[in-house]
Amino acid sequence: ATAWTVDRDHLQSSWEAALNIANNSLGVGIFGSAFVFKEAGFLGATILLVGCAAINKYTLLLILRSCQLAGCEISYPEVGGRTLGRPGRVLICAVMFLNSFGILVSYVVSGGNCLQQLAHQWFGWSSGSLTTDEHIACLAVLLLVTPFCFIRSMRGIVYISAGVLVAVVVASFAIVGKCWAEILRGHHAAESAKLNWFNWEPGTVLTVLPTCMFAFVIHAGGPIVLASLRNSEWSNVTRVANFGFVPVCFFTVVVGSSVYARYGEATNGSVLTTIQGNSVVCVVIRLSVCLLMSLSFVFMAIPARYGAIMFFFRQGHRRCDPASF
Repeated sequence: ATAWTVDRDHLQSSWEAALNIANNSLGVGIFGSAFVFKEAGFLGATILLVGCAAINKYTLLLILRSCQLAGCEISYPEVGGRTLGRPGRVLICAVMFLNSFGILVSYVVSGGNCLQQLAHQWFGWSSGSLTTDEHIACLAVLLLVTPFCFIRSMRGIVYISAGVLVAVVVASFAIVGKCWAEILRGHHAAESAKLNWFNWEPGTVLTVLPTCMFAFVIHAGGPIVLASLRNSEWSNVTRVANFGFVPVCFFTVVVGSSVYARYGEATNGSVLTTIQGNSVVCVVIRLSVCLLMSLSFVFMAIPARYGAIMFFFRQGHRRCDPASF
């Protein structure tokens, strides 16, 4: 038997929850994975990324299992409250809010960057200052996504999650296809012998580890998703978590390794700035990424709002239904 009960009108099916878990993980991390391959090498980066995905999934389930055994609401702040009292709950709420807020900022910046490039390419729009253009584009993205942040039901969010998955698939196929098409034509930046295959020097690992961990961390929104499962048997919860993490890990590894294989040492911190040009493929990539960032913003607003309400108003763990927030 499970220990949580929520409003059944807002409960999700297994596939809806899996989509929401995947959406919660998908974001800017997938576009920073090429940097991990550049620093740690093909094998080293693959091990780090897969290992970090497994650790994040395990600790997410650990939060749920702990709450289930304690007979309390499924939430990260509740774990902090049960273990360290009110200071623990406040600390976790603050961490949740700051983490989610930082991710939201990165979504707006990435989406705005793509929107600014598209506006300049299609309409020749420019204010004369690149910085001003980027600020205006970021503001436009923020205004576009704000109305959708008022969606409260996790079942309503699932349609956004499906859109995110489509955007990721399109962007990933466009990036991977472009990279390997150019490699096969001989337009690669480095010979295969010069590419990094394995590098786990302590300094390198410490440099790329934050990118690897944050590519899959979903402890702010993940418990909210799994707490609203219609079938809350533990075997189904584990299966849903696996279905959510596996495609994210797959796309992250494939995109990162493909970009590094094509650009070698020219690879920088973001796939979006590594791949340049105004071709149709580049336009498709920017459109897909802009859509991905905008839709992911809507989802990440849920744990940010949840953490802020619990931190500032000290409610949520008693009054707020995790399935309808």
